[in-house]
Amino acid sequence: MAALANPTRRKDSDGPSAQTIESITWPDEARVLSLMAHGFTYDEAWHMGWREWRRYAALAAAWSIPQDRRTGMVVRGTASNDSSLL
Repeated sequence: MAALANPTRRKDSDGPSAQTIESITWPDEARVLSLMAHGFTYDEAWHMGWREWRRYAALAAAWSIPQDRRTGMVVRGTASNDSSLL
């Protein structure tokens, strides 16, 4: 009830990666809500494993950064994008 009466608010200095007390207190619910925010159904989100959740959460976090502001991008290696194979 305290979380509803006193919701977490973002400080400008915390940045987007700051973890809220709600996500620490209710990690399963936070995971489900984050997946639902990206179009998964409740049932899909509830039954998705942590490994899959981390993959989709990482993609969502990367997409939230404008392309010209991204650093440290990783691209899956394939023959079509490996210049050393040419």
